[in-house]
Amino acid sequence: MSRAAALAAIAVAALAGTWARRDYRAWLALGEGGLPLNPKGWLITSYLRLRKADPSRPRCTTRRSGRPAPPPTSAHSHLSAADAARILDAGWGERHPLAGVRPELPSTYVYVYPPRDEAELAVVAQLLDAAIDHMTSKRD
Repeated sequence: MSRAAALAAIAVAALAGTWARRDYRAWLALGEGGLPLNPKGWLITSYLRLRKADPSRPRCTTRRSGRPAPPPTSAHSHLSAADAARILDAGWGERHPLAGVRPELPSTYVYVYPPRDEAELAVVAQLLDAAIDHMTSKRD
């Protein structure tokens, strides 16, 4: 390999490393989510972004309004199969676009739509309690 080619390879590696470090730090700043908050989770996210399936940009629309669901107000939940089916059938949420694609996101990983009033808030609280029970194996 010529000296110019070696220098070019070093420059490309340095630029790629700088980009990767910045991107990883920005990804960590997003906080906890569906994928593990470690290099493996970042690599999965980076791969999915290259495939135009960026998990940090939800593409779901609500059945209530037809508009994109605002990510900060929906609850992402790992549910039992029965609870997930009830939520999907009742229109209370929808399956995450990456659910079942990766082992970290089972097919029962769903968005639960945000409540619109106090009555719906009580139902969503019950759904989230069920998700916690399911994930901590406290369910009968």
